[in-house]
Amino acid sequence: MVAAAFVAHDVPDSTPAERAEVARYVDDTVGSMPDVMRAGVRVAGLAAFGVLSIWARGRFDRVDEGRRAELASRLGGLALPGVGEFGRLTRGLGLACLYERRHGAPAGGGA
Repeated sequence: MVAAAFVAHDVPDSTPAERAEVARYVDDTVGSMPDVMRAGVRVAGLAAFGVLSIWARGRFDRVDEGRRAELASRLGGLALPGVGEFGRLTRGLGLACLYERRHGAPAGGGA
């Protein structure tokens, strides 16, 4: 959901299908990480969702898509340890997936 919000903000012409694919790709990528790394990303993700929920004044997933994109865009620049890195990781993976999708290369299928 955060990755899709980043893409919605950074690439306004992205389609709902592209954003859904980005979200799946980021989830799959994090899911395939070694256990220790995946655990760290999950902990940072929980903290990030906490920050996003505070900013949203409620559940992040219940905020309209435009507001989610605006809030997620602020996350990557946050200096809070772990949370800012989570935002940058999520944004980077999402944008890489979208670029590869639009240019014919399968996401994650590089040499």
